[in-house]
Order: sequence, then structure tokens, then C-alpha cells
Amino acid sequence: MYWTSITRLLHHLQTEKARLTIWLFTSGITFLLLYFFWEPKVRSFPKELVRIERMADTRPAAALQELERYDTTKCMPGAVTYYHFIALKTRYQLQPAYRIAPSELTKLVIDLEYLDPTPAQRADLYYYAGNMALRGNDITQSQGYLFKALALYERNGNTQMVERCYQQMERILEKRKTIKATERTMDDANSYNFVGEEQRLRKEKTRQELITGFVTLLLVALIVGFGRMTRRWNRRKRADMRKYARVVVSLRRTEEKRVLLRQQLEEREAQLREMNAQSLMEDKKLGHIRRSDVYGRFHRVATNGATPASLTTDDWQNLADTIHEEFPRLNDVLRSIPHLSEMNHQMCLLVKADFKPVEIARILCRDKSTINSARRRLYEGSPDKPGGLSIQLCKSEKKEFYIRYSS
Repeated sequence: MYWTSITRLLHHLQTEKARLTIWLFTSGITFLLLYFFWEPKVRSFPKELVRIERMADTRPAAALQELERYDTTKCMPGAVTYYHFIALKTRYQLQPAYRIAPSELTKLVIDLEYLDPTPAQRADLYYYAGNMALRGNDITQSQGYLFKALALYERNGNTQMVERCYQQMERILEKRKTIKATERTMDDANSYNFVGEEQRLRKEKTRQELITGFVTLLLVALIVGFGRMTRRWNRRKRADMRKYARVVVSLRRTEEKRVLLRQQLEEREAQLREMNAQSLMEDKKLGHIRRSDVYGRFHRVATNGATPASLTTDDWQNLADTIHEEFPRLNDVLRSIPHLSEMNHQMCLLVKADFKPVEIARILCRDKSTINSARRRLYEGSPDKPGGLSIQLCKSEKKEFYIRYSS
């Protein structure tokens, strides 16, 4: 609505000074919106959360209570991420059994890295993320985070946290040794199970050979018995063949019907493609009409840019000539219809020029209901009805109505 008002104002104000004034006003509004509502990448954390984070280093229990009372409903997304990091930090110190899913931990690290925290905050993030990964037995992820934290702590000169990082590294090495010892134990157990499985397979093979011999004897007896049933099977087979022949004939008929239906479908598709080509040609011709000067005069009247009284007889004749250039037979067809009033003739021209019913009502100075009634009579009229018109107004996908005729 805002830009529509500006466009209408530019139609009325033709001076360069007025256009420059509106352009400067729009630029100023845009600058103010960007200045007050654009959110930069680097966010500053709320002072209350920074105070709680500092408290978490010395008094984690009190920091956790402060976090539970803190309201995050009115915080920015970056502050909410910072809040979750402080909660992770305090719960890790207070709850030894606290766990977090690896996907959630990775998302928290990525979100906080995006906020561009200070080196100390980044080091704490990697340290506690590495410890949480270690609790979840994800040794590789934990080692990666702890290496990053160790590098940042050494750069900041925090010897206490450097020592803690080395202690966690020792725990990781101990876990790796434990895992390797467990794997060796499992390999020994698997080797023992393999020997027992080999013996079991040998016994199973002997048993299978006995069963195979018994089954062979049984099959020989069955073959001799089945010899007597050969004739019966042959009779059934001939009956099945006759049934199969009937099915084949039925399938061939079905295939012929399918081919016929496919040909009909291809014919309909060809008709649709031809109709689409005609529709594209219709749109191209309408585009030529819209770019004409006389269409612009009618369009200004339709959009309240000018009064209907400004349209002269020459304008209507120019519109008819312009449409006649694109649709040569339209005017002849309209003029040849008996009992076609001047208003209906003008309405047909406006419909063909793709004007909406509201716009047609403004141009002809009629009510919209009157225009709709006239359009309905034109649409429903046929040469078979007394007093009916032979003009058909048909629906289209891209426009509400257009006049169909053979060109």
C-alpha cells in the first residue's frame, strides 16, 4: 500500500524537484529502519549473565540458582545461547552424572562460536565441552575440544586451567588404554569361541550327511510313486495350457484397448498443446495492446488517474483500431451481431483488452453489478435463445474472461 501511494503521487507530480524530495524521504526512512532494527553478527551479552558466569567459577551453586530465576523469554537468541553455556558450566561442576547429547553439545559450541566470544569465554567453552564429551565416552571429540582449550589457556597464561587440561588428557589416555585392553580380551574370547564353533560345525556336518542319505532314499521312493501320477499331471498341464491360451487372447485384447486409449490420450495432449500455443499468442497480442498509448489512457481512467469524461470518441475508435490490428476479425464479428448496444460493444472491447470488471465499471460509469449482469448475459447468450447474443465470454487461466472467436 505504501509503494502504491508513492507511485500514484509520482503520476500527479511531474516535476523533478518533487521526485527528488520523495526519493530523499524514502531513503531516510530506509536508513532509520536499518539503523534501529538491523542486528549485527557480534552480539554483546547481558550484564546479568556475565555476572552469573563469573559467579559460576567460584560459587556454582549460587550461580545455578540465579540461572533458574533468570527470565530468558525476552532475551535475544545470542543471549539464550550464552545462558545455556553458563547452565552447562554450572551443572558440570555440581552434577557428576549430568550428560548432554553429542548433537546438542556440538550445536551449542557452534552457536557460541558464531557469537564471537572473548578468548577466555571461548577457552571455557572448549574446556567444558571436552569434559562433557568425555563423560559421554566420546574420546575423539573430547580430545579435540581439550586441545583447543589448552592452546587458548596457554596463550592467556592461565596455569591453573592448563594443569586441569593436562589432567583430563591423562584421563583420556587411561581410557584409551582400558579400551585397548578390553579389545584384546574380547579378541582372546573370540579366538576361544572360534575353536569351539569349529568343533560344533564338524558334528553338524556329520549329522547333515546322514540326513542327506536318508532324504536321498526317500526321494527315490517318491519318484517311483510319482511315475504313476504322470498321466494325471499331463492332463492337468494340457488344461492349464488351454487356460493360458485364453488368458493370452484376453491380454492381447486388453493391449489393443490400451493402445487405442493411448492414441486418444496423445490426440488430447496435442489439442492441449495447440490450445496452449493459442493462449500464448493471445497473451502476446494483449501485451502489444497494453503497451499502446490508447491503452494507457484507458488504464489511467480505470485506476482513478483520470476521469471517464476525458475519453473521447476518438479514444474509443483508437482502442478499436488497436485491437483490430492484433485481432483482425473481432470488430467485424461484433458489428455483425444484431441488437448489440454501444455499451455492450465497448464492454466487449474492454474485456478483450483484459480490463477487470471493476475497471470496466469505472470507465463506463456503471455499477459493478450492472457490468456483471451484462457480462453474464453475453456469456450465457446463444443464437438459439430469443434475443440472445452469439458472443461467448469464456474463462481462461491467466485472465478472468476473454472473447473467443476464430481468427
